[in-house]
Amino acid sequence: MAYIYLPISILIFFLLIPFISLIIKTPLNIMVAEITSSPAINALLLSIISSSVTVVITFLFGTPLAYYIAFKKGKISTFAEYLVDIPAVLPPAVAGIALLMAFGREGIIGKFLSSIGIQISFTVIAVILAQIFISSTYYIKVAYSSFMSVDRTIWEES
Repeated sequence: MAYIYLPISILIFFLLIPFISLIIKTPLNIMVAEITSSPAINALLLSIISSSVTVVITFLFGTPLAYYIAFKKGKISTFAEYLVDIPAVLPPAVAGIALLMAFGREGIIGKFLSSIGIQISFTVIAVILAQIFISSTYYIKVAYSSFMSVDRTIWEES
């Protein structure tokens, strides 16, 4: 069992070294000034707001889809299950380009929205859409696994 500690230690070191470097290389007064600056606070607020909206939307729409995939077996549920996996395997640049091609000013949906005065590119809505696109995969997979671990007779009785 001792043989697993070396790769674990190397990975933990790899994950920690950037944070340790920041702390060592940045004087405390500069770090505090940067963290409390207006752009940093605005970025933090944007993250909190967009993440909160993303969680609610992903929960509301992802839970029924996970339930459907878990209990309704057929071509549609199989297709939906494969479709849910796609964002997780896309490189981030490809996911971003795909979202721009869909929701950008000249995108499939973005062009229509632009014609009625709605712009998504470079807005908080764009941030939320990107977060939903990436995170929904992980939520749906966990919810699916949770539904599958519950005894089926509980679902059939209600």
